[in-house]
Amino acid sequence: MERVGRGPLELSTLQTLCLLALFDFTVGNNVQAGLHLNMATYLAQSVNTAGETLGTLSSDPDEKRRCLWSIYLLQNLQGDGVQMARLIAGVRTPFDTGSGLSPTYDLGSMPETMPLSSSKEDLDLVSYAIQVGEVWSMAMAYAASRVEPDAPAPWSPRSDYSIVTYRHMEFDSQVPLKYRYDANRFHEHRLHELNQHREYWGPWLFTQFLYLAIPCLLNHPFLLSRRLRSFRHTMPQSFIRQSFETITNNAAWILHLIDLIEHKGFEVCDPTLAHCVLIVATIHLQHSFVEDPSFREKARRGFTKCVRFLHPLAQRWPHVQNMIDRLTRLRENVSAGDPQASHSRQAWTTNAQLLWELLVYDRASRSPLPSQLLGSTLSDSSGRLTARMTPDPNFPLVGSAGITGHKTVAKEIYTHPPETVTTPPAVQAEAPAAVVPSIDLDPFGMIGDPTLEGITDHMFLEPESYGRAIEDWWEGDALI
Repeated sequence: MERVGRGPLELSTLQTLCLLALFDFTVGNNVQAGLHLNMATYLAQSVNTAGETLGTLSSDPDEKRRCLWSIYLLQNLQGDGVQMARLIAGVRTPFDTGSGLSPTYDLGSMPETMPLSSSKEDLDLVSYAIQVGEVWSMAMAYAASRVEPDAPAPWSPRSDYSIVTYRHMEFDSQVPLKYRYDANRFHEHRLHELNQHREYWGPWLFTQFLYLAIPCLLNHPFLLSRRLRSFRHTMPQSFIRQSFETITNNAAWILHLIDLIEHKGFEVCDPTLAHCVLIVATIHLQHSFVEDPSFREKARRGFTKCVRFLHPLAQRWPHVQNMIDRLTRLRENVSAGDPQASHSRQAWTTNAQLLWELLVYDRASRSPLPSQLLGSTLSDSSGRLTARMTPDPNFPLVGSAGITGHKTVAKEIYTHPPETVTTPPAVQAEAPAAVVPSIDLDPFGMIGDPTLEGITDHMFLEPESYGRAIEDWWEGDALI
């Protein structure tokens, strides 16, 4: 630290600040970590970065360049929304990521006006991990930001929900096929093969988990309910179903990746993955109290699987244990609510403040002990700010599927079509027996046509083909 104050500054100084920021963050000293990281960021901006673009980093011998991008990635992962506020205010990021994500944008601008990427360079996996980290920081800011009463509805093209969704899809459109789930066949590799190439599989899993967790965070019922607090119209059914399908589908893929990791015995060391799983765990906790017994049991199994995944990481990273402790407290805080507030079903509530902290990475990681860095005058103001962020003491949507328990949702709304018809069949009194007309199985005289030989044999799926079709659909492009 003496060099920071007096000089000379070297590359090792920036690297040391990065390590200090990471260490302080992992032990729950987030304020001290922010000081180190902001200092490293400020010094990095003092370095000549004119024209700096994100290229292939894994084979780049320039240690300084890789250090600067490490600072940028660390800021995106450990930030609490400050970087997002700077982007909204028009402050440029230090470098051009080449991701097509504009370093400046106006929150009020339409998504169609945002510039698309003109670069078609095939970057390496680490570079795409940095890009998804940029979208992740925007999603974290979405979760951490205070929602004003006049904020647009999530489906508005001017909302923060729509902007981050656009960024997420824009990233998805630029990732080459060779880095996607289908092309890598993680489940076909043996454990020793995975361990021999950890430098590849580590960033690959990082990219997969963040890519899947971002939609779960954007469509989290708690965050959507905060943005709909002042909404006075009937919520669009298409949005209800779309948000529910998004969280259930992406959460299912994250559980699938957990199954693969556990089945292979592959040791995961990245603490960012812990927060991705933590977000999914809060969704499963909400669904663990729904009335549908099969859905409820499935959610409880998913919650247990998420907690089981977190424990080995907590042995390595102390701040992950802070996440587990907060999640346990959230589970213990679930209590029965007012059934009249949820259309006569059994209502459940939980601590809204605690749930909000779990969804924001830096707050979920904080030590429960009071910070010794800030005095009472600063701590009190911080507490008042936190209280203003979550004015509602309870989260009343526990036990509802997605956001269906919100007050603006029509009664008896279905997130998916019923599997059976429960209404009695229509019966007409003294109706004459209907005459069933004969059906011409070959109305166009095509059967036996030699020009169609070999086609009609496969015009319909064979019984075994249905299983393959479903597997092909399930193994589709839900993952990148």
